[in-house]
Amino acid sequence: MKTEPPTNTFIEPLVEELKVAWNGFDLKSYKSPDVPVLVRLALLCVGCDIPASRKLCGFLGHSATMGCNKCMKAFIGGIGEKNYGGFNLSEWNLRNNSSHRKLVQKVMKAKTKGSREELERKYGIRYSVLLELHYFDPVRMTILDPMHNLFLGSAKHVKNLECNKNTA
Repeated sequence: MKTEPPTNTFIEPLVEELKVAWNGFDLKSYKSPDVPVLVRLALLCVGCDIPASRKLCGFLGHSATMGCNKCMKAFIGGIGEKNYGGFNLSEWNLRNNSSHRKLVQKVMKAKTKGSREELERKYGIRYSVLLELHYFDPVRMTILDPMHNLFLGSAKHVKNLECNKNTA
């Protein structure tokens, strides 16, 4: 069975360009064709479906025990048996950029592949080359894009789950 190439391989060139763009570069524009203006660029967010956002931003998939990219809620259970209950928000520990980066460093320092994978499962994270952008916050800057959220029914599905919970 063939495996997918690592996502980081594809986005490394983009990250290198964004590092340069963060510091700025001179560009002539239609308003200033003779005198270049300083242009700076930054990645504001990553908007895509859930599997792609997890791969790009360094989180494990939605079926992982720690499958949420916004909190540390553990969904206990085996393959196909996850318990997604326990929606008491006051009991959820929210993720943040600082702790996320510290945990990724801990994962990266693992001596063996097995221990690295164990830490990835424990924390629900893995290294993403996007972390090389010092300003990038994978927790806040990872969003579910409008197409998947509205047109494919993700928002409606969540609303129906909430309505069913309130009527039960």
